[in-house]
Amino acid sequence: FVTARLDRGAVGRALRIVAPLVLAATACSATTEPAAGSTVASSVTAIETAGPAPTAAPDQAIELLRIDDPSFDGGTLSAVVRAGSGLVAVGIDEVAEDAAVWVSSDGRVWDRIESESLSGVADENGLDGAQVMRDVAVGPAGIVAVGSYELKAEREVGAGVWLSDDGFEWERVVHDTLDGVGAEVISSIDVWNGLYVAGGERPGPVGSGERRPAIWISDDARDWERIDGSVFGMDGAITAVTHSDSRLVAAGTSGHVARPTIWVSTDARTWEAVFAEDAGGSEFGRIAIGDAERFEDVFMSSVATTSDGYVAAGIIGEPSRAIFWTSSDAMIWEHVAIVEDFERATVPVSVSSMVATE
Repeated sequence: FVTARLDRGAVGRALRIVAPLVLAATACSATTEPAAGSTVASSVTAIETAGPAPTAAPDQAIELLRIDDPSFDGGTLSAVVRAGSGLVAVGIDEVAEDAAVWVSSDGRVWDRIESESLSGVADENGLDGAQVMRDVAVGPAGIVAVGSYELKAEREVGAGVWLSDDGFEWERVVHDTLDGVGAEVISSIDVWNGLYVAGGERPGPVGSGERRPAIWISDDARDWERIDGSVFGMDGAITAVTHSDSRLVAAGTSGHVARPTIWVSTDARTWEAVFAEDAGGSEFGRIAIGDAERFEDVFMSSVATTSDGYVAAGIIGEPSRAIFWTSSDAMIWEHVAIVEDFERATVPVSVSSMVATE
């Protein structure tokens, strides 16, 4: 295995994802140097860990154990969730261009699930299309994975939703709000007050070449409602959704000149967008311009709820570096100094998913 160390803190538990592996966390001394050949957390692929992490003293760090399993061969993991007494991971089979699911009882040994609903969708010409799972959540209707599916002959992409009772048997949900003309993709899903809330993107006006941020909601994971409104009327996409007791928070990018954006809702149907101009002190715009040659170089990719409020993460510059913001109320955001563990002079670094461990 490979070990990696990551300092604890408001944003220190955020990791990135790009390869078919799982990282298991244990406490270790902050003064221990990584073993030869080890990889620090800012440059390894990371996934959203499920369940509480072991408690570590303030002067300790987190040791990450890389889990290589034969079932990961040819696949890429996107997200992991705790389901009952086990874990369910979702992603893609890169070879077959199919959605992929893995299950584990302990996070160390994994089994790849075979299901017809995870294979390519055949169109009217008998041509299969790619399917991708990007996130997964557990709610009152069961385990729900989200992503996209493609009909290659029609050159269209629909928002993908898959439902399972146990992680072993899966069904792709068919609903008219998930099938758009052009490209619809769901990137993130959360469960809030028994409601599944999914964020992603849909096509913009015909011929514009634009995309629009999109939110879908459902109480049973089968009947979905897409939330429209002027707040989603700009070019952009939602990449992550989280919640506190009182509100939902979605993160992404919007505008012809792309900028990090937060959307906030207290009922899942009415949303407000938070920008640099109207955030009453938000650091989104100023930091982006100050730290990158072009404003388009800053994207928000993840958001998580903590005991103190919220933490958002994104990508800045070329080669990319991880960038973080914090907020106590999701309305006023403050840029956090670049975390050294997330900086590499020549290696791109990004954050795809975060989870608060305390």
